[in-house]
Amino acid sequence: MKAWEKEVIGLGNQRLGTEHAANPYGFQVMSNLMRHGKYDTGFLGEYGKELVKVDKSFTGGVNPGHHWITMSHSDLNFGDENDRGNDPMTGFMEALGHNPEAATEFFYSKEGVEGEKSNLDYLLQERDWPHDSILGADSEGKAGHNSLGHALEAAVTGHPYDRPPNGSTPPHSAERAAVMEDVVSLVSKDPEKAHAGMADSLGRMAAEYMPDIHHALVGGGSEMENLYPHGESTGAHFNSSDITRFLYEVGKDPDGYAAVNYGQHIYTSEIINYHFSSPDSYGRSTEDTLKEVAAGGGQIEGIIGEARRNAVVEGAIESDKEFNDSLASGGEWAKAAIGIGIGVGVASATSPVGGVVAGDSAKAISGAIIDGIVEGFEKDTKDGAVYRSGLDKSEAEESTTSVIRNAAVKADEENPSGMSRADLEALVRDGVKDGIGQANDRIKDNVPTGGESDE
Repeated sequence: MKAWEKEVIGLGNQRLGTEHAANPYGFQVMSNLMRHGKYDTGFLGEYGKELVKVDKSFTGGVNPGHHWITMSHSDLNFGDENDRGNDPMTGFMEALGHNPEAATEFFYSKEGVEGEKSNLDYLLQERDWPHDSILGADSEGKAGHNSLGHALEAAVTGHPYDRPPNGSTPPHSAERAAVMEDVVSLVSKDPEKAHAGMADSLGRMAAEYMPDIHHALVGGGSEMENLYPHGESTGAHFNSSDITRFLYEVGKDPDGYAAVNYGQHIYTSEIINYHFSSPDSYGRSTEDTLKEVAAGGGQIEGIIGEARRNAVVEGAIESDKEFNDSLASGGEWAKAAIGIGIGVGVASATSPVGGVVAGDSAKAISGAIIDGIVEGFEKDTKDGAVYRSGLDKSEAEESTTSVIRNAAVKADEENPSGMSRADLEALVRDGVKDGIGQANDRIKDNVPTGGESDE
C-alpha cells in the first residue's frame, strides 16, 4: 500500500482541523471523494476494514450510522438532496460499486471485525443506516441503502453497477456466487432487509443469476445442467423456498419487478433458441424441452406477478401504473445486457453458459422480445401490449404466454423443429399454465403474507 493510502486510513477517525464543513472526519471526506472512479482493490480492502471497525466502535446509546450525522452535519456531497455525504459508509459503498473485485472480497469475508458479524451481515442486517437528507427533502428511503445495493450488485455480477455486463465480464466465481447465496438467504428470512432503494439492484442481481434460479425452482438434479447450463460460471445454490420469498419480495417493487421480468424473458428466449439449435443437448424431445422451459419461465413470472398484484392491492404501491413505467424505462438496461451471458444473455465464450448460444441469433431474438415488451407501453391503446395490467391474473398469464410463444416461433424460424405452429403454441401455453400454478403453490407454502389474490 502506498504511503498516502496509509495516511488517509490513519486520518479516517480524526477530525481534519478545518473551519469548513463542520470540521469533518477523514473518513467523511475520503468516502465522498471515492464515489467516482475506480480505486485500488487493496486500498479499498484496508480502508473498508478500518471504516467498519471504527463504525462499530461507537457505543453509549448512539447508533453507529447516526454518529456521523450528529457529530458532523454538513454538506459534503452536492447535487443529491437525499445524500449530503455525512455518512462515510455511503460513499464507500459507491466505491465498491465501481470495483467488483474489491466488492466481492469485502462481502465474501466471513471474518467480520474482531470475531463479530461479517461485513454483509453487519451492513444488511444490523446497521441502522441514517437519513442524510436536506431539511424538507421528500425521501422515503435512505441513500445508504441504495449505495449498499450498488456495492452488492458489483460484488455478485463482476461488473460495475452502473455499466451493463459486456464481453469482458468474467464468469461468476465461487466467491461471487457465495455472496449471492447469502443475500438471497438473508432477504428471504427477513424481507425487511430488502430495504427501500435496493430493489432495483436486487432485481438486476437476480436477472444475472437466472440459470441458478431456474435450477432451484425446477429441481431435477444434475440433468438440469443440460436444460439450464451454467457454462464456465460457478453455480449459486439456492433453497427453493428462499428463492421464492426473495423473488416475491423483489417483485413487490416496480424496478425490481421490471429487472426480473426482463431477465427471465431474455434468458428464457435464449435458452429456447439454444435448444432449438441443439436439439440433442437435453436428451429429450424438442417438444418436451420447450414445455419445460416455458414452465420455468411461468414459475418466475407467477411469483413476481402475484407480488405485483398484492403490492397494489395492499397499498404498498399506489398504482399499477408504477410497474408499467418501470417496464417502459427498464428496456434500455435490458437491451444493453443482451448477448453477454451472465444470466440475461448467452453468447460470449466468457459467459456463464460458455457461449452455448449463437451470438447473432440469440441477440436478434432477445432484442425482438424486449422491443415487443417496451413498445407495448409506448402505445396509446392496450392492443398488442403485454404486462399492462398486473391486477388481471388472466391477462398476466396471457402476457407471459405471448412473450415466450414469440420467442419460440422465432427460434423455430431459425432452426425448424418440424412442429406445427398450433402444437408449438399449445406447448408454450400449457407449460406457462403449469408454471404459474406451481408458483401459486410455492407462494402459499412459503410466503407468510402471500397467497393467491382474489383479483
